[in-house]
Amino acid sequence: MGALYVEVLDNLQVVDIYTEQAGNGCSVQLDANTGISVNKHNITFPVEIISHKATKTVLPSSTPSVKWERLRAPIAYSSRQKRQHALSRSITELSKVVPDTVEDVTDICCQSCKASLLVNSIKASGLNVRRLPSAHWSELVDCWMCHPEEDKLTVNPDLLFSFEPERNMLQDSKSSANSIDNVFATDVHMWVGNSFVLIPQSCLQHRCEHIPVDDKKRYYNAYTAVRCNVCANAIGEAGSVGSRKVLRLSLHRVQLRCARSEISLKLGQSVCSEILSHAGAHAVYKYVIEGKRSCKPVLLVHLVGWNADILALSMQNFKDTPAFERYIKVLFLADYDSDFSERAKQWLDDDAVEVISLLDDDCTSLSQQLTENSLHIPTPVRMMGNMTRSFLPQ
Repeated sequence: MGALYVEVLDNLQVVDIYTEQAGNGCSVQLDANTGISVNKHNITFPVEIISHKATKTVLPSSTPSVKWERLRAPIAYSSRQKRQHALSRSITELSKVVPDTVEDVTDICCQSCKASLLVNSIKASGLNVRRLPSAHWSELVDCWMCHPEEDKLTVNPDLLFSFEPERNMLQDSKSSANSIDNVFATDVHMWVGNSFVLIPQSCLQHRCEHIPVDDKKRYYNAYTAVRCNVCANAIGEAGSVGSRKVLRLSLHRVQLRCARSEISLKLGQSVCSEILSHAGAHAVYKYVIEGKRSCKPVLLVHLVGWNADILALSMQNFKDTPAFERYIKVLFLADYDSDFSERAKQWLDDDAVEVISLLDDDCTSLSQQLTENSLHIPTPVRMMGNMTRSFLPQ
């Protein structure tokens, strides 16, 4: 069948082109200094290469009928300079997958059933959309509050408190008519984070479900899930910021409809943003992904690269001209691996490891996505340090 995997390695200043020679395989030829020709299809690189300095290597394989070849070409000096300037953004900036300016939000919809969730009165008056000062604004609260003249700070008082999950079942909408939300009825804010938004509870048509977690020793031994009012699909969780009742909506489960665009994320993008955000703020590169309800580790993820341009495809489905996409590169271990339990215990005891909690079905989907992406990586180089190489979209 044959397969192709191309990776731009800025740290080594090379482009690696892997081709699988199985069955009919695939015929690859360098196309001047700008790309390659694969079975008469032209693929353009995001960089220029020095084609006459390319070297070919046959990778060792345990299967005689399948052979992987690597063609390595150095990146041209002129292209290195341009790329260095283009990729000069910090890792914190890379974590911002949502545009800095989100304006004229006309509705919030469920990604699953596309149902409109914003109440009619808010649709008519509009939302005052703001961006959170940082994805980790809750960690900055102590810095703001210990200021000797904190009463003179220009920080919005809504943000002087971190998000606290709601651990008790919320009252119904009728009994909350006199809630703190009404104080803000004339100035409704929606705060936009990297992969979520915060919005007053009274602004959205939704259902709430009290969910106890399996580990009763946890400080947060329960949470209140927010579900779509139509299809009952989970879209976030309820909680508070100070005395203000808010909903924390995940952007991979809802869609922001704006006057000129629509904003939503895929699960992989959301997790990628979370990982890059922690890496930028804390220089943390190891993550334990656990189920929010089960409280059990599902994945161990080690961030090994970002700003990667990758092209992966099968010759069987090669029809249109493919394009490179931006990914982060990771190593992962899943709960189905034999030594997962022991490694998970070691990581959880390590202070340099961050724990990310996802809905349990999101954990399953993420595990499947990492596994599927890893299958695009050539078999001889797929494993590294007893962990599997994979990638997630930026």
